[in-house]
Amino acid sequence: MKLDGIIIHDKDIVVRTIMLSIEFLNIDLLKLLFCIPFIVYGCYSDIKTRSVPNKVWLFMLPGAVIFFLIDLSNNFLAHITSTLLSTGTIFSIAYIFFRLGFLGGADVKALTIISFILPLFPQFTLAEHTFPLLGLPVIPLFAVAVFYNAAILGAVIFPTLLIWNLLHHGVREFLYHPHYFFLGYRTNIQNITHIHAKLLENYIEEGDKIRPVFSKKGIEITDEVQKTLLSLAKKGKIENWIWVTPTIPYIIHITLGFLIAALIGDVLFWAVQQIITMNGMG
Repeated sequence: MKLDGIIIHDKDIVVRTIMLSIEFLNIDLLKLLFCIPFIVYGCYSDIKTRSVPNKVWLFMLPGAVIFFLIDLSNNFLAHITSTLLSTGTIFSIAYIFFRLGFLGGADVKALTIISFILPLFPQFTLAEHTFPLLGLPVIPLFAVAVFYNAAILGAVIFPTLLIWNLLHHGVREFLYHPHYFFLGYRTNIQNITHIHAKLLENYIEEGDKIRPVFSKKGIEITDEVQKTLLSLAKKGKIENWIWVTPTIPYIIHITLGFLIAALIGDVLFWAVQQIITMNGMG
């Protein structure tokens, strides 16, 4: 394009337009909106196929690099420092939990790329409200707060299961094996291949009888396992309703933790702060 003797490249116009749009829309909000479809799809994929393909995170990389370069252009040293600190911290934490068996590979990848795109807490204003609502924490590493929030959500399942089981099975069965009430629920054998769960008991043959034994790690449910259990139930050796422990894909917790951190803030930091304040007043 030529204007008054000055040559203007179409590429320059596109770049300038993108930069102006980013400045107008708030880059933090753009980053959040960019991440959400990918992690939501990760949840869908994990629920549907019990795995998240690597291409989900690979497709995020071009956008992640663009955001990284934009942030570098604004404050090179500060952004390099915050990114190294954020990514290094969350990867170390996530990898430890992965080795311990509490996180899957997709969970580690999701947390790591979130920490790269959003090393610090995003802040934005919508409808005259400034988010996150709880304000910025003292340690403003966004992905760490996402991890904390996800862990809190994961812990909520234990009291929820307890209440559910007490309402449906009563105190007498609770006294028989109380730990089951925190860890699982009973379901029909016909349904076990359609849910995200593991068997809470292993079934040991002892002569003509079957003895259920608590399994700490849970038993993977396959079609073959279901056929065996159906056969045992048909023979009257076990009940049709068996104990299972839920295996909710952790990426769902991460996604909810992401939204809570973005909209509300670091819930754990806020709770600790409230406790300290209350103790100080006492």
